Amino acid sequence: MPISFSSAWSLPSRAASGGAESLGAERVAAASRFEDVLLKSLEHVNELDRQSQSMIAGALIGEDYTQAEVFTAVKKADLAFRTMLQIRNKLLDAYNELKNIQM
Repeated sequence: MPISFSSAWSLPSRAASGGAESLGAERVAAASRFEDVLLKSLEHVNELDRQSQSMIAGALIGEDYTQAEVFTAVKKADLAFRTMLQIRNKLLDAYNELKNIQM
């Protein structure tokens, strides 16, 4: 299953908001949704890693896994980890850029 962030980017409409107070509440809600998406993605990456490690161990003790299945599980876990690492790097770059903005 690919890592998807598409559902996190849909923010509540401002037309339905009741003023400045609800705008702050929207920002808090959007931030918590973004955090939830990141945490779920991390859990998914961890689950893929656990599955690949389990398949490797199973193949070594003689369970019925083909080399292609094990290889696919390992590559899927590796790709998910590399994707999360790139997301982390982009978030750190954005944070450092915002930190260096002079006011």
